[in-house]
Formats: sequence, C-alpha cells, structure tokens
Amino acid sequence: MAFQPKAEPGSSPRSISTFNKKSYNEMSISELVSVLRVAFQMKDFDEVEEELVNREAKLRAEIGPLREKIELERLNSIEAEERLKMREEQCEKGKRAQENYEQLLKEVKKSGLVEKITIEELRTKNVALESEICELKEFKKKMIDDGNSVAELRAKIRVLEEEKVGDKSALDSLNMKNIELEEAVKKNLTVIEGLRTENGKLTDEKNELNLEDVFAVQDEEDVGDHELENDTGELDAGTAQSPKKGNKDEAVGALGMEMNILFSLRFSLL
Repeated sequence: MAFQPKAEPGSSPRSISTFNKKSYNEMSISELVSVLRVAFQMKDFDEVEEELVNREAKLRAEIGPLREKIELERLNSIEAEERLKMREEQCEKGKRAQENYEQLLKEVKKSGLVEKITIEELRTKNVALESEICELKEFKKKMIDDGNSVAELRAKIRVLEEEKVGDKSALDSLNMKNIELEEAVKKNLTVIEGLRTENGKLTDEKNELNLEDVFAVQDEEDVGDHELENDTGELDAGTAQSPKKGNKDEAVGALGMEMNILFSLRFSLL
C-alpha cells in the first residue's frame, strides 16, 4: 500500500512519488525519515531519525565482531578441511600400506621364512596406523562441532539484524536517572561549598578572637603595671579584688565560652 502524505494546514500537499522509485527496504534510515517528514512534524521525526541512527550504529558495532569471528572460523574451517584432506590421503596411504603389510605377512607365514622381529615391526606399524586413523576420526568430529558453532553465530547475527526498536523506555529511564544523579551531585557540591565558606568564616572569627585576647591581655598587663606604679591599693568592694583583675577574669571566661561555641559549630558543620 502506497504511503499517503498528510498536507499541513495552509499548504498544498507534497508528493512523495520520488521516494517510491525504490522499495522501502532499499532505503537508508535517513531516506525513510525524509519520506515521513512529508506527512508529519519535523521535530518528532528528527528525534526518530537520531534514535534509529544510534540503534543502527549499535547493531553494527555488535554485528562487526561476530562477522569477524565468523570469518576467522571460516578460515579455520578451510585450514582444517585442508588438514583433514591431507590426513585422509595419509589414511589411504596407510590403509594401502596396511594391506600390503598384511599381504606380506600372509606370504611370510606361508613361506615360513619370516623372523619374529619382522612380525613385531609389522605389528607396531599396524598399531601406529590404527592410532592415526582414530586421530583422524576425532579431528573430523571436531570439524563438525566447529561447523555447528559457526551456524549458531550466524543465527545470532540474524537475530541482531532483525531486532526491532523496543527498548526506548529503558534508554529514557537511564537518561532520567543520569539527570537525577547530576542534580544530586550539584546539590552536594553546593552544600560542600557552603560548609567550606562557613568554615572559613569561623576560622577568621577564631583568629580575630585570638588577636583580641592577646591585645586584651597586653592592655591589662600595661594597666596593672601602671597601677603598681601609682600604688593606690584600691580593691573592689564586692569581690575584694582589683577592678581590673575582675574584668580580666570575666573577659577570659567570656572568651573561653565563645571559643567553645565556635569549635562546636565548626565540628557540627564538618
């Protein structure tokens, strides 16, 4: 049945008679898609063309090694057939020689002129010929098995060549999983970057607090020296301590609490 194109609204129907000059099975994938583009949307069939080209490349990639293997098996088969032919010729020669030996043995027995050693030599040659015949039979059996293997490989190639496009949903699922994994990786990288930034801020704050602590201690030592020089002996009424000494203890305690909080935050982020 001829393929009838579907005319788009506002445009005159286009003919595909030029594509009917060749049968569809002789057209390439791109030519078939060109025929379909006359009747359907361009976007959909661009996607179909890409999928079909990818499948064709995949099938060719799978068929190529099998064809190479078949060619290698064919060459091995030819070589084996040649060896088999040579063995058969040797076997025929051996049979003729065996017949000659048996005839000679009969004649010797009749004449009574043969010695025991000669009979043993003839028997040894006869055993060797029989062993060679057995090897030849085994080789012929192996050739039959190799022929069956080649037939199985050809059947697999036919199945691959006739395989239809039926796993698009699996490919879409894999693509979706790939996109989800990429998004998860991006989110993890964003979280890691935020943690690194926060860690840097905490490190900077820690360094600033350490510097402030050093400067505060230095200032308190300077004030203490100044008070010793004045020798006022003033004490705090509530704690019986020097006011400066009480402020120093409070500052050191507050600084220790802040450092503990910062370290706790840092370890929780890491």
